[in-house]
Amino acid sequence: MIDKDYIQKEIEELQNALGILEKHSDIDISVLEKDIERRWIVERGLIVVMQSVFNIAAHILASHFKNDWDDYFTLIGKMGDHDVLPKEFTDNFRKMSGFRNILIHEYDIIDLEVVQNVMNNDLEDFKKFISYIQNFVHKL
Repeated sequence: MIDKDYIQKEIEELQNALGILEKHSDIDISVLEKDIERRWIVERGLIVVMQSVFNIAAHILASHFKNDWDDYFTLIGKMGDHDVLPKEFTDNFRKMSGFRNILIHEYDIIDLEVVQNVMNNDLEDFKKFISYIQNFVHKL
């Protein structure tokens, strides 16, 4: 059974992190290269939002769909397979799992152009994710 309180707590964490990231949403790559504090804020914020997404997805798949996932990369796709998220959304959003792994495990090879692109173009996808999840949970 889905724990709606847990989902809400994760959504709030996600929204709080998004609020911080949005303050830096038009960040230039030169700032990321030169200002280590801003870079840390951005990178840590992206890790937090992605981890909240994966926590929500894992909880829904584990509690409502009998743990139908294998790893972080498959989480988002499985959410599309079960119609929790629209398929076209999952096809694009799935790339975040690989990006999360790079941020966490391969700090020395982070492509700042990718970070800048996510900050400038992809933050809205996290808001869409929240909306899809709220709609799904509301229907239960």
